[in-house]
Amino acid sequence: MLSAGLAEIVLTVYPELDKLGKIYRARADKCLSFEYNTEGRDAAHIFDEYFSASDMCESIKQFKLCMDTALKILSESEREVICSVYFRKETLGAGCKRLGLDVSRFRYLRGKCLKKVRAYIEILGFGEERILNCFDSEPDFISAAREVEKRKSAGARFNTAKKAIKSV
Repeated sequence: MLSAGLAEIVLTVYPELDKLGKIYRARADKCLSFEYNTEGRDAAHIFDEYFSASDMCESIKQFKLCMDTALKILSESEREVICSVYFRKETLGAGCKRLGLDVSRFRYLRGKCLKKVRAYIEILGFGEERILNCFDSEPDFISAAREVEKRKSAGARFNTAKKAIKSV
């Protein structure tokens, strides 16, 4: 099954997939333009760029469809938890307050949703290897990975501080 960390990364980058697809479509279209083709580039280079951008655009479309389907399978309350954490970037307190949930229930739902999304993405054909092969060098995925890592380390530092305070 998809790792929890990678699932968090793809959920973090999900809202940007449409924009990302348009960027790669524009790159592919640029390769077909008269101006681009008359700037002295050789045909092999142009075709490589075009097919690379087109392949990425197609991968993004397929992945967006996969993510859309995975999110539709969740219940409304589960989708709200995912939206709160990954799309709106709300704090735990803000998400709990808006959804009317206590912290433990919110965390439970978040974990449950993450497991479901991980399984659905895998079932729909985007395993860890395929995701990494498609998006490993994509800057939006790299920044999403950094954001997830920063969130986790901030949470770990908070938990360490909380344990230290309790032990005093």
